[in-house]
Amino acid sequence: MKVGMKIGIAVMALIVLTFSTFYGQRLANNNSPLLGIEVTTNAMDNPLSVPINTVAGKKQLFVTVPVKDKTGEVSAIRIVPAIEDDKIKLDIFYLSDDYWKSKRCVDTQLLKSSRVETRFIEKDGTLNLLKATDDKNSPISIKAITFPAQITDEIEPVAGPCGCATCGRQNPLRCCPSEGNCLGCGNCGEVCCPAG
Repeated sequence: MKVGMKIGIAVMALIVLTFSTFYGQRLANNNSPLLGIEVTTNAMDNPLSVPINTVAGKKQLFVTVPVKDKTGEVSAIRIVPAIEDDKIKLDIFYLSDDYWKSKRCVDTQLLKSSRVETRFIEKDGTLNLLKATDDKNSPISIKAITFPAQITDEIEPVAGPCGCATCGRQNPLRCCPSEGNCLGCGNCGEVCCPAG
């Protein structure tokens, strides 16, 4: 065999190996569900679903959602989710200024935090916050959910560095903020992607 033909075969084999490795990883990733949270409050008509990024270097969405607290001390909560020790970690900021007077996303970033806490939920668990205004409903419910992998693949081209949240279950509104910005997400509050 001539040297040129050997090099051509080696290059072709390398291309096939690279393609099969990439394609195999893509298939493996498509079979892996993505963990997230579903937030509902007594001030929202639809749930807000937020994926939790586990990819190194990918930024994590955080959300601010309105709530009607019977004490009047809390008008919204900000939630920053993460995965820690196989559980979902939630940094929760209770916001005391009037969320309803915020006309722009930048205004919501200026709301005062009356208290901060970190809570954990199991991968199939639910967390209820604040005291119920009646015997049936807690003002805030955060449930661990699993996103099918194909959902994240559908929005990947527009997802940006943080990904996308969705508002609603039937024909959900996808909210994909760019880096360093917040985006109103229907009546589900706002979704933000941190800068830097």
